[in-house]
Amino acid sequence: MFSIHEKVYSIVFLHIPKTAGTSFTSFLIEHLKLNPEEVYNVGQRGKTHIQGNINFINLNEEEKERYKLICGHVEYLLLNNIEYNIFSLTLLRNPIDRIVSIYYYILNNNKHHLHRIVKKNNMSIPMVMKSGLWVELNNGMVRRLIGALNVPYGRCNYKMLDMAKHNLKNKIDLFGFQNRFDEFINIFSQIFKINKLTYKFLNKTPNRKAIKELDEESIESIKRYNPLDIELYNYALELYKKKFSIYIK
Repeated sequence: MFSIHEKVYSIVFLHIPKTAGTSFTSFLIEHLKLNPEEVYNVGQRGKTHIQGNINFINLNEEEKERYKLICGHVEYLLLNNIEYNIFSLTLLRNPIDRIVSIYYYILNNNKHHLHRIVKKNNMSIPMVMKSGLWVELNNGMVRRLIGALNVPYGRCNYKMLDMAKHNLKNKIDLFGFQNRFDEFINIFSQIFKINKLTYKFLNKTPNRKAIKELDEESIESIKRYNPLDIELYNYALELYKKKFSIYIK
C-alpha cells in the first residue's frame, strides 16, 4: 500500500490498449519496488482479460488488499467493485493515432486474434473499420471507461459518452496522454514522491504509418466509427488543464 496525505492506497491502472500502458506498468513495478506477489495483472489471472477481472472481483476483501497494484486491461467493473482506498489512473491517446497503432499492431503481431484474417484478406484500414470485427476499434476509450465492451459494434450512443466523461472526472484520480508521457510520469512522481524518472518505451508498434501519411478515406473511416472517443479526448484535454495544472511547470 502507498500513502498520500496520510491515507493508504492501492493503485489501480486502467490500461487502455495502445496508450503506452505497458511502459507505464513497467515504470510502476520498477519504481515502486513491487514484487510479483504484490501485483495483480488481469491478463495473467484468467484465460481472458475479462475473466481476470471477474476473478479479482470474486476475491474476498482480505485477498484483494494484498495487492499494491492492479493492472492490465482492467475493466471499469473491477474499479467499481473495490471498497478500500485506491488511487486510480489511466492514459488516453488521440483516437485516430490510437486506431492506426492498433491496425499496424494487428498486422505485425501474428499472435493477435485478428492477424490472420486481416493479413489473409489484405484488409485496409477502411475495410477493418467497416468490418465490425473488434469493438476496441469503435469508441474503445469510452467503452473502457464505463465497462461497455459488450455493446455491439456501431451501437455506442451519447449517453455512454456522458458516462465516460463523468467517470473520467470523478472516478479517475489521475489521467494523462500517450503523447505527453513524460509529463504524466512527472505528475505521478510528484504525487508519490518518486525522484528517479527513468523508463523505457515498451510494446511499440513497428512499421506503422504516421497520420499525415494516411489517405483521406482511412482517416474518415476512423472518425466515422470513433466520434465519441474524439469528443472524449477533446473533453479530457480541457479537464486535464483544470485538474492537474498545479503539477505542470
